[in-house]
Amino acid sequence: ASNSFNFKAIDGASPSNAFTIAAWVNFDDLTGSDNQFVIAKYNPGVVNEQQYSLEVDPDGAGRGSFLFKIFNGVELNRRLQLQATDLKVRPGEWFHVVATFSGTVSDGATANSGIKLYINGTPTTESSVFAGAGGAFTFIPDGAAPFSIGNHYNNPTDTDFFGQISEVAVWSTELSSDDVQVLYNFKETVAYRFSSGFVNLPPRV
Repeated sequence: ASNSFNFKAIDGASPSNAFTIAAWVNFDDLTGSDNQFVIAKYNPGVVNEQQYSLEVDPDGAGRGSFLFKIFNGVELNRRLQLQATDLKVRPGEWFHVVATFSGTVSDGATANSGIKLYINGTPTTESSVFAGAGGAFTFIPDGAAPFSIGNHYNNPTDTDFFGQISEVAVWSTELSSDDVQVLYNFKETVAYRFSSGFVNLPPRV
């Protein structure tokens, strides 16, 4: 199915601070040429409304790779991005994806400059890269673009997500690799208490 949802504000989900976004994702189709947006706080063409996006990039052969972007917020399309080309995803299967940001970027660095991407609990071995012309990153506190699931703010049909998205989660901190493993391996719903870690909730019905 193709649909999307926009939320006016999500506290803590701003690239001026550390944060984590996560979801379970199942694709219907990855044969197209356009990226499909899973989660985004992004309005293309409006520089102070470009913050971040979690997308899948089809490879032209029916598979794809997750792509996490953090935008400058000052220069249009200036971004730091990390693509998990080593961890391909396929239609018809559930994948757990987690993207984390430490809250800082070492401008000019190319190896995991503050961002990480995990697929089914496994971190990508790829390195992050800077893209788009511009200087040092200067994050804005919070852009006007809403938090979107299944597309980005403008909702063009060519970037629609085709499939199912479940258990979208946002944290105002950078989860560790151990935290990500707990999220992936738990078969029951868990909650995260920032002061004491994960706790069990009643099993899903």
